[in-house]
Amino acid sequence: MDLSNGSGNSLLLVFSLGIWPFLVHFFIKYLWRPWMIYRALKKEGFKGPSPRFMIGNLLDIANTVQHQLLTDMPSIHHDFKNRAFPYIVKWSETYGEKFFMWFGYEPRIVLSDAELVRQLLSSKNLTDSGRSPMVQKMLSVAFGKGLLTVNGQKWSRQRRIVAPAFHTEKLKAYVDIMSICTAQMVDVWNKILGEATETPCELELSAYMGELTADIFMRVGFGMDYKHGREIYEDINRLEELMIHNVRYLWLPGTRYIPTPTNIELWKRSRRLERNLKHTMHNRRESGSYGHDLLGLMLSEIDSEKDFIYTTQQVMDECKTFFLAGRETTSLLLSWAILLLALNQDWQHKAREEAMTVCGNSHPTMDSLGKLKTVGMILNETLRLYPPAAGIVRQAFKDIKLGNDFMVPKDLNVVIDLLSMHRDPRYWGDDGNEFRPERFREGISKATNNHPAAFIPFSSGPRVCIGQNFAMLEAKVVMTMMLRIFKFGLPSSYRHAPVALPYDQTSAWHSNSGGK
Repeated sequence: MDLSNGSGNSLLLVFSLGIWPFLVHFFIKYLWRPWMIYRALKKEGFKGPSPRFMIGNLLDIANTVQHQLLTDMPSIHHDFKNRAFPYIVKWSETYGEKFFMWFGYEPRIVLSDAELVRQLLSSKNLTDSGRSPMVQKMLSVAFGKGLLTVNGQKWSRQRRIVAPAFHTEKLKAYVDIMSICTAQMVDVWNKILGEATETPCELELSAYMGELTADIFMRVGFGMDYKHGREIYEDINRLEELMIHNVRYLWLPGTRYIPTPTNIELWKRSRRLERNLKHTMHNRRESGSYGHDLLGLMLSEIDSEKDFIYTTQQVMDECKTFFLAGRETTSLLLSWAILLLALNQDWQHKAREEAMTVCGNSHPTMDSLGKLKTVGMILNETLRLYPPAAGIVRQAFKDIKLGNDFMVPKDLNVVIDLLSMHRDPRYWGDDGNEFRPERFREGISKATNNHPAAFIPFSSGPRVCIGQNFAMLEAKVVMTMMLRIFKFGLPSSYRHAPVALPYDQTSAWHSNSGGK
């Protein structure tokens, strides 16, 4: 009997010792640190809505957004912040410019001052800020530990490996591939137009742009066309959808390990995708030549790297990351740009004339693309009004001083509100909500009233999007080749309903149809 009691007491002691570190971690992460940040923000004069335990203001955010999305916008205009970020609009009106909110257990403030944004994203704060644990958790479930997810020295090492694939000389080799893929899409559209019973013919533009940019990236990234890489494309697309579905549970620890139907499908898709990527990598190594696509250039760079060992898993994570970011960014840019040209026929005419004058009937070249000033202005104005990321989130890993007197406390998340900053009258004048590409005629600095940090559609500083030049090059190729042949208008069925997705790398629309 005594022996039995002793064993029970021992088991109880072991259990107590085992759970103690977990309780300490829970207390610090979910109670102590949030409370310390709350006190620091109060001292700075910040106010905000009362949070619920663990979920913060997520329920309020979800309800506010859902209410806005019940209907489309009553008219076509470009001031849609109240639709994308209705909770930010609501709380800024209630508490003033200095307000904070709770995204689960992560406190957040909103920043739209160009100079403070420039300082936060500068090289000085490269290792002092980065992705928050919650954002990392969300992205890594589907895309692992690629460049999009990691911070600090890991990010610097991985950036050094992949950067050569995006150098200007390498990009030149991609222009022909972009032109070939676009020509094939032109043929598809011509066939549809030829078989149509009446013109103009109505198309769901975003779907075609998604397929075209996927085809381009499959060839440029993996040396295979959309048809042969369809399974990879479908898996990455579906992984993104599943990741977004799981956003609502981010605040709850351990949810990624629960065998829910969503998680089970996510695990299966991830395994199949990685099998296909491993097979592609194995074939490259067996052939004795890596090739000149992004995957081949990355494998070659890894072989020459002496200071850092890159695992097969890391290569796959980078492949998944590049496909998601590369395809989505350009697809959205092209879709919005063509929509804006459909609404502004004078600018569509100017762009078409420039394309014909500069390129004639030939495929674009690197040299000719550099001469497309009007197309460049249109793309910049599109990125200003409809940036790939509606907001950028950075967490402070230590206390960071911004400006003369604002201290960002450690663990605070800063939301850079691009929708506000890209329209702010201080930088853009009173017509910030209007489509006026001519504002970029003399460059970004002149367009922003000498505040270039007020225009950062691809972020800024050392962590600026590594593929921004690739995206702009691709968009110019597609726009030039499409405008030479097709005229775009807006069908009566079009619904203007922009929607910001719940993470800081992309935004999307609810529906869009384009005519030709």
